Amino acid sequence: MLPTGHACANQAPPVGALANALHALTLLIARQLVNELENIGPDVEYFVVPPLCPLVGSPYDFSRTADHITRALDTTNAWLDGDGLKPGHIPHELQPHEH
Repeated sequence: MLPTGHACANQAPPVGALANALHALTLLIARQLVNELENIGPDVEYFVVPPLCPLVGSPYDFSRTADHITRALDTTNAWLDGDGLKPGHIPHELQPHEH
């Protein structure tokens, strides 16, 4: 699985109705994914690539796209090199957390 994660390192709450709604939606999606993974049957083998963390910004702010792609490549390669392919592991980056 390739989850997109959620903005976990914003210094202030989102500003505006759309920004708040999208931030809440990303948190809801992440929590639902964790819930489903925690309750998946033991006969299902799955792998979850950790999302970017820390992540700042809004889901509709594409000004950081190049940086996010570069970071995603670097962190995913490090995850693979560090024996990240552990079946059934839920990355801590998906859990609610703060920086």
